[in-house]
Amino acid sequence: MDQLSFDASRSQHTSVKVLVDQESPLLGAEGFAFDRIEKTSRVMEKSPPSTWTFTQYQTYKARMEGMVEFLQLCLEWEKVTKARSRGSYRRSVEPMLNAYWKTLLGGHVSPENQEAQAKEFRRFDMISKDGAKVLQSLGLPAWPWIMLLTPHNISVLLFRALLVKRDISGLMGRIGDFTANPNFAFVMNRRLVRTSEGYIGLAPAATRVGDFVSLIKGSDVPFVVREKGCKWEMVGESYVHGVMCQLI
Repeated sequence: MDQLSFDASRSQHTSVKVLVDQESPLLGAEGFAFDRIEKTSRVMEKSPPSTWTFTQYQTYKARMEGMVEFLQLCLEWEKVTKARSRGSYRRSVEPMLNAYWKTLLGGHVSPENQEAQAKEFRRFDMISKDGAKVLQSLGLPAWPWIMLLTPHNISVLLFRALLVKRDISGLMGRIGDFTANPNFAFVMNRRLVRTSEGYIGLAPAATRVGDFVSLIKGSDVPFVVREKGCKWEMVGESYVHGVMCQLI
């Protein structure tokens, strides 16, 4: 993975106090809960397919099922984050789709690798999710029904490749570059989330709707916290696009 540093607290320091009572130890720190989590996706528990070649579809039933399951999760991610909306990310000039794919990489995108990773995503994004969407809407299992939809999916991919004048001869071996990117591992065991103010990010598996994203002084990254009466329960660290203050 790329090693980038973040500074979500803008280098502000806090004095930390450990308070012990009979029920549980408490950690006191300065910060604030700045936004509420409004939508969450399922947790990504399985790695994406190791290959996206179509020549082995008929042989590998498990691979077919894995591909459909992953594409259905991608559809859920896009819905939660509103990745396909035509507007910009919050009040910035950044296209929503750009904010989405950068979030999938945990924000580990530098000026040096941004264009290469953007190309990897655009290539991957040419894969048709139509078949996965149809099966999901009808409640049908991937196998064997996806076989009926595979010709359509392949034709859509090739059509999109022609539109952007992509090298079709090398396309099949390259559409998996984005998910093979080591930084894509940041989505593992996490949820895609959207906040009430329109931020999107990656949050711990235990995150649920109603939790808050907090900024704690001295912390490099935001944390998801849960309100517990007059106290806050720590759920875990998170990536929130647009508030990380990346240090390169």
